[in-house]
Amino acid sequence: MTDLALALLEAAALAFGFLVVLFAIDSS
Repeated sequence: MTDLALALLEAAALAFGFLVVLFAIDSS
């Protein structure tokens, strides 16, 4: 259960970072 939560957290962090990068590229 902890491994699954950790994997979900990592996936969420990656997705958030990807969105931030996309937003930064789009705004510049």
